[in-house]
Formats: sequence, structure tokens, C-alpha cells
Amino acid sequence: MHDLDGYVVFCEDIRLEHNSQVSYIGVYPKNVASFDTDEDGEIVLAKFAAACYITIPASAAGKRPTIEISIVKGDGEEEQVSVDQLPQVPERSVSHVNGVKFIQFEGVVVLPGDQINVTLSLEDDHFCLGRFRIRARKESMSEDSAASAESSESS
Repeated sequence: MHDLDGYVVFCEDIRLEHNSQVSYIGVYPKNVASFDTDEDGEIVLAKFAAACYITIPASAAGKRPTIEISIVKGDGEEEQVSVDQLPQVPERSVSHVNGVKFIQFEGVVVLPGDQINVTLSLEDDHFCLGRFRIRARKESMSEDSAASAESSESS
């Protein structure tokens, strides 16, 4: 059994800067966000990114971990979106090896209640790096109901 660990930062975009810095744009600090739905009730994430920070034991040297991103639908059905095989774990004289993987998507279609899961796997061991919950944005009051509320307040 491997001692896998890590976390994920969910955001709208990841930019690699010229000065070796990385910028996360539109970070979702609570791993949940509300989005507008289209006329079909779907949510289209124009841009969505996951910055995956991982820790793998050095005893896994020579093995290739994977990061899997899946969408768990409201009915429990799981749809695999991406599987990225990482480079081999290098041989080191330390107890753990750290790494980072940036994954970016465009045009992901989800529904309110869906959840995006990010899992780190090495052989038969799996570790959930993070989960992101999708919600529909609550509709604001319509113009008619807003006008009605204003007129009742002024009387």
C-alpha cells in the first residue's frame, strides 16, 4: 500500500508566467460554485482548471501514477473526463516525492448537482485529491416582481 497524499486548487484558468510564476485566475476557495444554466438546464464551464499538488512515497520509484478527473452525475453515474499518466516516480533518498500537474478544460457541460472528482492513483491505491460541487445560480427577481416590490415599498 502506498501513502498517497495531495490536494487540488480548482479555478477558472491557470497561466504560466514568463518569470516562472504560476497565476490561478478565478479560484473557487470552497470547492463549490453557482453558475447560470442555459435554456436546457445545463451549465457550460467555458474554462475550468485543476492544479493538482501530489505527494508520493519514494518507495514507488519507477512506477507511473495517474490523475483521473471524473464527473459524478446527480443520479450517481460517473463519467470519466480525463486520465493523465504522470512520469515515473524518480529514485530519491528522501521519504516522499512531490509534484504538480496542471489540467485545463474548455466547454465542459455539467448539470446542477454534479460533482467533479480528482483522484490520484498508483497501482491499486487511490486517493481523492479534491471534489468540486456544481450548483445552479439562484434566479434574481424578474423585472415585474422587482417593480411590484418597489411600488409596495413606496406606498
